Amino acid sequence: MSRSRRVAVLAVLLLGTPLSATVAADGPQLPEAMNADKKPPAGEKMAGEKMAGEKMTGEKMTDEKMTGEKMKGGEPAAAVPSPPVTGGAKPLAAADEARIDALAARIDTLLAEAWAAQGIEPAAAASDARFLRRVSLDLVGRIPRAAEARAFLADTAPDRRRQLVERLLASREHAEYMAAVWHAALLPDVAGSTPLERWLAGKFAAGAGYDRIARDIVLSAATKSGGEAALQQALDRKPTELAAAVSRTFLGTQIQCAECHKHPTDVWTQDDFWGFAAFFGDVKHPKTGAAVSPRVLAAPGDAPAAEGAAAGAGSTNGRQELAAWLVSPANRWFSRAAVNRLWGMLFGAGIVNPVDDLGDHNPPAHAGVLDELADFFAAGGWNHRDVLRAITRTRAYGLAGGEGRLFAAMPLEPLNAVQLYNSLATTFRARRLGPEMRQFNNVGSLTAEQFVAKFRTAPGQEREYTAGIPQAITMMNGQLFDPMRAVYDEAMLAARSDAERVEALFLATLSRPPAAAELDHCLEVLGRETDAAGRRLAFVDIHWALVNSAEFAFSP
Repeated sequence: MSRSRRVAVLAVLLLGTPLSATVAADGPQLPEAMNADKKPPAGEKMAGEKMAGEKMTGEKMTDEKMTGEKMKGGEPAAAVPSPPVTGGAKPLAAADEARIDALAARIDTLLAEAWAAQGIEPAAAASDARFLRRVSLDLVGRIPRAAEARAFLADTAPDRRRQLVERLLASREHAEYMAAVWHAALLPDVAGSTPLERWLAGKFAAGAGYDRIARDIVLSAATKSGGEAALQQALDRKPTELAAAVSRTFLGTQIQCAECHKHPTDVWTQDDFWGFAAFFGDVKHPKTGAAVSPRVLAAPGDAPAAEGAAAGAGSTNGRQELAAWLVSPANRWFSRAAVNRLWGMLFGAGIVNPVDDLGDHNPPAHAGVLDELADFFAAGGWNHRDVLRAITRTRAYGLAGGEGRLFAAMPLEPLNAVQLYNSLATTFRARRLGPEMRQFNNVGSLTAEQFVAKFRTAPGQEREYTAGIPQAITMMNGQLFDPMRAVYDEAMLAARSDAERVEALFLATLSRPPAAAELDHCLEVLGRETDAAGRRLAFVDIHWALVNSAEFAFSP
């Protein structure tokens, strides 16, 4: 049997239909594992169904059904791993713990009432293995390392999930993943690390309030290169693009749709757009040719903006006026947009979805939950970590996957480009790449920026799953990560039984031990090899089959 055929057979045997009764109770429903011998024609995708709020077809590993949610916007650039820091995650005071627990309980109550009113049956609770993988991807942008998975799954402390969240939030990786997410929100068309992303990572690591970060960006107080503000430099200092980036990211509005005409579905007019853009530079109205005076956005029912000194277009005073209005507690757009994006980061879809399209034309799935989060965020000093703590403590976040409205089950979400990149590097125990643009072993591999640019989803498009992710097809057929095979760590497999070695591969790849039938299949494959070289290749093939499985490619 050829090695490519063996990988394909292993993928089916380990993760296909025959094992449906052996997988843990909350294991994902997965499409049939991709066949390495059946490659699509150049430029075509393998048959499958996209994950956009539709049911995903394929082989079922449990009685649960898994769905995906549409995600719009660009993919974040890859984050860089660093030692943990404590600046952004100090030990919580008892009062803060109580406040966070109260919000989580309130969200649980609101959702439970909505489920009961609509006859929705929530999914069962997720296993510890599922929770570990989910929260690691959500908070630091990678799967758990094998040692992390082994330690967490052996932990019997009642608060082990809470302590796991605290460790992740205290890490430098969290700050850098948050920077990557917000960098993608501000600059969805710019791949790779920029001075803005590095500046954001420093701010998140230091525990800066979200209001301060937004204010500094508006005031162009970010890290400067050659005397130009990072965001302005990235956008060539075009006032219209700056206005669109700020409104989309910090207000959750697509005001750029009103650049040439009234917004087709929202309240924003062309005058609103050009008035807002005037805060970022001298602009002339496209119809009249007259200079435009700065004006903040105000929809019907909004509190009036505070009176400010008259300011010229693009002036320092004008920016200060805009920044003050933007982060004012009276400006509900700011807090709602922030918490909605954080919720979407954890659930795959915002309470308002898409996350950057808030407005009366696009009502929230649950207005009460959105308001509770927004009020908590503003009252608590704009601390994003406290919002994430509260959400991860909710019943909804701890549910198993399945088909459910109103967050009654966790959707099966394809990994974004940075999660895929970082997770591949984690499972292969390779150095992860970041702004320094290091390469795996300094041989022929793509840099992090090149990888994300190649596999990222274009702004406004949803990520898709097509019977083996397109990224995996490229990896297998194009041997994109051949150099990573050189860093395969045999020390991880030394001085253990074959069963322990197989378990190590599963923990390093799928964050769980193998089911009994999966272990039997692997031991059977290994038993056919009689020499050391053949056994090593068999282990590599098992690892490769797991990496190219659908289970690896999704956030559970």
